[in-house]
Amino acid sequence: MRGGGPLVTLVDPGEGLWSMTWANVPNGSPAASEDLPWMRQPRTSESGKPPVYPEDAAPVEQFFGMPRRLWLEGGDNVTGVEQRPWGTNYAMWIHSTTPYYRQKRDAEWLPRHPPSGRMAYRNWAGIVFEVEDTSLRQRAEVLRLWQSRSDDVAEIIVGGWSMDNMSPRDFLWSVVPLFPLDKGAGAFAEEMVRAATEMAAQLAGAMGVLLPNGTEKESRIDAFWRTTENDFTLALGKLTSARSLGEGAEKGNGSESAGAHREISAVAPGDRRALAEAWLSRLGQEALDIFEREALVALPQARPDKQGEIVTAHERLRGFVHGYGRKAGAVREALGLQKKKRKKRTAA
Repeated sequence: MRGGGPLVTLVDPGEGLWSMTWANVPNGSPAASEDLPWMRQPRTSESGKPPVYPEDAAPVEQFFGMPRRLWLEGGDNVTGVEQRPWGTNYAMWIHSTTPYYRQKRDAEWLPRHPPSGRMAYRNWAGIVFEVEDTSLRQRAEVLRLWQSRSDDVAEIIVGGWSMDNMSPRDFLWSVVPLFPLDKGAGAFAEEMVRAATEMAAQLAGAMGVLLPNGTEKESRIDAFWRTTENDFTLALGKLTSARSLGEGAEKGNGSESAGAHREISAVAPGDRRALAEAWLSRLGQEALDIFEREALVALPQARPDKQGEIVTAHERLRGFVHGYGRKAGAVREALGLQKKKRKKRTAA
């Protein structure tokens, strides 16, 4: 119904299993027992038979679909199971617990699938928080319904199998806050993610001088995303003016210094300009810290020409961090900030 290994997002109000189950029930009418696909003659997909569209079945079938048929053997005492061919072929269904995307506005919606590894905040747009243009990316229906029903604080369980040619590669399991962002705040949050993405790219370029090994360099970039995630979560709390949500982010996960969130914590809720400056400062601080830790080890042992490359890479990264250059200017403009211009040096 959703392809192999769809991404699943569930609202968790934090009050136990029943509360979580009820929070993820979509709007609709109670179904009858005969609406379950195994309570009637199954719709198979032999050659020539049309697929099953949403209008051909009760909405409850999204939770109990039969794309594969398993026949239990042994009567009351099950002794085995047989997989039968030609299960139901579903088409055009939208599952209420899965986020969707499409390449263009008139194309079919496709389910999002989990990334391998962890659910870093660079993937949150259109999954955890709503984007401004929902014609190409939509969060799961259950998230949107929950926020239309309740203003209560909740979390999102994000899970699913990362698949490789029908074989499971990795299982994703993350718990992230559910922030009540409007579309304008969601668009600003997405620009914050783009700023972090550009900072990570600049850091990767600079790290290439120090760590030619791709795996080692990737681990440092992953560290950049991990150590700035709590700051991003805190920033989302500032965007929603939801103090109770932001306070949880300030505690962090123990992987950062006590002062890591100081600048963002000092921003008044709703002050996007100050938040943008604090966010760029935090990203730059982390990028420079990662580069300089490696440079401190590599510089003394390096040949003179290599030392020159390291110093040049450091200068370029510092220039970007401080807002100079075309790419840095574009990042600042996207966040509603003015570009910075280098001051001309006066003659001695």
